[in-house]
Amino acid sequence: MIQVKVWEKAIDTVDIEGDAGDILAPLKRVGMQYAMRAAELEAMRKPEYAAYYHEQAQNIDELINQ
Repeated sequence: MIQVKVWEKAIDTVDIEGDAGDILAPLKRVGMQYAMRAAELEAMRKPEYAAYYHEQAQNIDELINQ
């Protein structure tokens, strides 16, 4: 006879120490990553690529600050 578990207790896998409860924190991190990538591309003298990342960082900032 084969036993199949339908329900299994979830194990804590997320570290919540230092969690300020900011629901927008992941989105803010993505915006920072876009801004950092834009800065890297500008340092590499590739402004045409950096412009895209600047635009995305700005879009995220506008979304957060609505």
